[in-house]
Amino acid sequence: MGLFSTEKTEQEYEDMARKYLLDGETLIKAGKNWEDWVALTNKRLMIVDIDHDAKIRTFKQLTSVPLSTIVEVNQFYGENTDIINIVTLKRKHPLNMGKNNAKQFSDAILNQIL
Repeated sequence: MGLFSTEKTEQEYEDMARKYLLDGETLIKAGKNWEDWVALTNKRLMIVDIDHDAKIRTFKQLTSVPLSTIVEVNQFYGENTDIINIVTLKRKHPLNMGKNNAKQFSDAILNQIL
């Protein structure tokens, strides 16, 4: 990470995720997802979507996916990106974790649901 880098560390994502933990919930892993972030706990997958409007206001949406609703985990490998698709009975949640992070995150999810 460079001197003027705006990239967050895994620890910084974990610190942000801890603010949203529920009683009895344990954080397992957190990381970057596109320009947003995602966190895995012992109970759910948290997907945070951050939008910026023209007036520079920031809006955050937290989607909670209970681990019990995940029916499939697909991982795509690419030269520039690694994508995970989390599939529930109702929809697919694509996560772009960035090169090298997708496998670790996918493994962590699978370890929780299998």
